[in-house]
Amino acid sequence: MAEDDYPQELNDVFKSFDANLSKVEETLKPMLTSQRSDLTREMDPIDNAKLDLVAAYAVNSFYWTYLIANGVNPKSHPVKSELDRIKTYMGKIKEIEDKKNAPKLQKEAAKRFIRSAMFDGDNYSNVETKVPKSIENDAVVVSTEAAEVVEEPTTKRTKKHKKNKSIKKKRKTEQ
Repeated sequence: MAEDDYPQELNDVFKSFDANLSKVEETLKPMLTSQRSDLTREMDPIDNAKLDLVAAYAVNSFYWTYLIANGVNPKSHPVKSELDRIKTYMGKIKEIEDKKNAPKLQKEAAKRFIRSAMFDGDNYSNVETKVPKSIENDAVVVSTEAAEVVEEPTTKRTKKHKKNKSIKKKRKTEQ
């Protein structure tokens, strides 16, 4: 069959397909020419699982394309459920990586932050503060609104602190 027997647009599509298929072969060449143990020797378990999932997804995607080329509806074929299963595992790996990269709570810094938010700084070192249980138990504090402020019963010390605070306010307004 000569090139003139079919439309030029179809010829362009075939050339593009051939070029893309060559790129896929180049990309997969390291995986196909070397032993799996050589590829995974220095990988951590997460990267190893990613490699397995990408390989499984690629094989199933090629089979999906094969089914389409043969006129079979791949949406009703078991390969669809296999691709969905692989996507689910890819999502699980992403969740694990996100948890690993999530910010960690620094207990002492959180305590200092809450103490400074509760008091204005004048003689606050003389006042005992109660830190919310969520911080004491190493739970992650999502925002400062999540931490409850625990009011202490009024004592001589807190009365004196309040009195000193009101005197300082009066002095500032008089100036």
